[in-house]
Amino acid sequence: MGGKLSNGDVSDAQQPADSGAYVVEDEDGNRRVVQDPTAESTGSDREATTADFQTAATGSVAVLVSGPRQHSAGPLPSSVNATIWAGAYDDSSEVPVGIADEQLDITVTRPDGTTESFIAQTDKHGSASVDYDLSASNRGDGSYDVTVTDSNETSTSITVEVGTIEVMATTDGVSNGVFVGKETTFAFLVHEAATGVQDVELTLRVTRNGNAVKESTVLTDADGFAQISFTPDEKGMYQIKAIRNGFTVESTTVNVVEYIGGGYFDLRQALVGSTSTYGGYVYTSNGHVSNFDIVMSIYAGDVAEENLLTEQTVTTNNGGFFTVDYDVPSDIGAHNLEARAETDDGEPISLEFDYIRLNESSEGGGGDPDPVQLSGSKADWGDKVPGETVTIDIEAIDDGTAISEEPIDVFLRYDYQGPPAFSTTVTTGNDGTTSVNIPLPENAPDASQLQGSVGMTYNGTTYTDSIWANIQRYDISFNYPDVVPGTTEPYRINVTNNATGDAVEGIEYYFDAVYQSGQCGSFETGKLVSGSDGTDEMSVQVPEDVEFWSGVTDITQYDSGTGGPITFSEGPGTVSTDDTIVAGRTAEFTFSVPEDVSLSGIAFSEGPYQTTKTFGTLIDGSGTFSLTIPSEFPEGETFELRVWAVDEQGNIYEDENWFEIDDGGSLPIALEASAEKNVPVGGQAQLSLSAQKVDLLSIEKLWSDWNLVNSATGGTVADDITNAGRVDIDYSSVQNSASPSLTLSLPERYVGGKYSLLVSGTDPDGKTVDTTATLTIE
Repeated sequence: MGGKLSNGDVSDAQQPADSGAYVVEDEDGNRRVVQDPTAESTGSDREATTADFQTAATGSVAVLVSGPRQHSAGPLPSSVNATIWAGAYDDSSEVPVGIADEQLDITVTRPDGTTESFIAQTDKHGSASVDYDLSASNRGDGSYDVTVTDSNETSTSITVEVGTIEVMATTDGVSNGVFVGKETTFAFLVHEAATGVQDVELTLRVTRNGNAVKESTVLTDADGFAQISFTPDEKGMYQIKAIRNGFTVESTTVNVVEYIGGGYFDLRQALVGSTSTYGGYVYTSNGHVSNFDIVMSIYAGDVAEENLLTEQTVTTNNGGFFTVDYDVPSDIGAHNLEARAETDDGEPISLEFDYIRLNESSEGGGGDPDPVQLSGSKADWGDKVPGETVTIDIEAIDDGTAISEEPIDVFLRYDYQGPPAFSTTVTTGNDGTTSVNIPLPENAPDASQLQGSVGMTYNGTTYTDSIWANIQRYDISFNYPDVVPGTTEPYRINVTNNATGDAVEGIEYYFDAVYQSGQCGSFETGKLVSGSDGTDEMSVQVPEDVEFWSGVTDITQYDSGTGGPITFSEGPGTVSTDDTIVAGRTAEFTFSVPEDVSLSGIAFSEGPYQTTKTFGTLIDGSGTFSLTIPSEFPEGETFELRVWAVDEQGNIYEDENWFEIDDGGSLPIALEASAEKNVPVGGQAQLSLSAQKVDLLSIEKLWSDWNLVNSATGGTVADDITNAGRVDIDYSSVQNSASPSLTLSLPERYVGGKYSLLVSGTDPDGKTVDTTATLTIE
């Protein structure tokens, strides 16, 4: 990395120092780099602190700019030694190729309008870099335009801001709500690069419909945070603004509501062609709302499309919990579902999770796979540190036979459309495999991702596979405490070097502890700095009303304040079962608590992998509940069952435990059957069966003039009603669980009475089990 360099007009330009730069990309395509916060101006050894970078690519050139001590997606700090990364590549084929020995003209236009020129020559991988010392004379703060041009006059440009203080809203109200009449707090962090800035004056203003509700002028605290608290007295949208020097520099919005529907990630999954569950709980500023009617609507696609899938009125249990079971048709033609809830008099309920992921089974379809397969993957697990070697393993096969002596093109770049990092061609061995070792420079962009592909042209067809590897120098680990509402809990970090596992000192971690469970609001802000053992901690007072989970907005050299760790509320309880858990069967679970209390709650989970959907049930009274396990679960797969409950005083009880799907081999043969009651004269009657460990089911004593008009069995149906008064369902193999149903049409001459049907099941060893089902005609 870092080809030949000749300086245009700055005499002190150098090759990039060992700065440990790290690169990442956010959702908007902005990239970030990490450098060492312990770096000294004397040029001593530096580790990684967040450094922002931006990239642009046009045709066959790309450029990004990074620097030490910079927070992700933010401008470069003043007076740092930045790096301009550039590169040239040929992207005319499916796998790009780095262009070696290409002369790149790099032009930097400074804030004062002065232009500086550099000439960089790419190395064998198509990569080049230029050291750009922002502490040099006349290189001040402001906007820098960087343009890279190759010998064919193909160019690309980016603008980089230097020395800007930024303001970030760490309490985000966009996706959650605030209760009317309840005080809430919003926090902002003022930072330069990855460091909070003290004593910055901000005017924090809360508005509704453009009218000021509250305004406060404050100075940021020692950590760089500023807060404003207010109590909304009307429902609707509010905006919280941070104003500096007369300009709004950051803002967020929040919806003030009366009702919130709390939930969790596992409650937002649905499977095409199957029955799924949506659920949660309804609460207000006064607590959970029990025995309360709500109207749940689920739409296929966006609500605006008005494609209503189901609308059901459900009633919350004594703890305010609810579930909705709904069917997703196989021909739904949508990519997601959206949920809406309101009271029975039309008052909206703000749902924490209104977006439902719609999954499709991966089984079947797609035709036969291509017998020719090319694969590339990182050889070992975990992030790689600048200076380490990334190994990519490659394999090519044709219908299970190794493809030997085959050229494989390899291309990797820093993130999406960034400059080339590695480009070569290798050849497979006799076993169809080969490996590529990629030595990362000591100053490789930290916190980036190597992205690229491998490719080969075999028998006239080009085959490719994507490859990637994360580059991150440090692991900054938050302790994810289980918190007890109303108590003080330790929030702790542990920072280690990803290569050596050694503790790292001096890494900053800023956090805003925030409500979740459908609410928003800050309840604590702080700053942690890793000590000589790599750790630091702070005691945080957790409010009593945080419900079942809360969160942390964390800001580090690697994180930009979006998302963050989850902290679960801890309460007594243990969920367990003595049943053998078999897909498609119902198991009985016990939720045990130390006290003799009456509980109301919900038990829920999701799965299985690749056919994911939510399943769950309500809990009322005792801690015993039955749960039907989705038939899509394969043998040996596990699922995490989570239980949330409250007692009559609103105290939280919870637990989660993992359970494994059994093959059902230990289950006995069993059979249950029921027939419809009060069938009208000349009407239709449904017969429902539930069986385990059978391969054949038989229904006898059917009258010869009855007609089988519909069946949902999953097996082969043999209809011999006319001759023998019998229907057989043959599965050809043992079924751990089978729940067939038959619909019979009854002639009008049957004007009333009870008709007893004989139902039997047989296992592969010839063992049988019998039961009866009584059909009643009005």
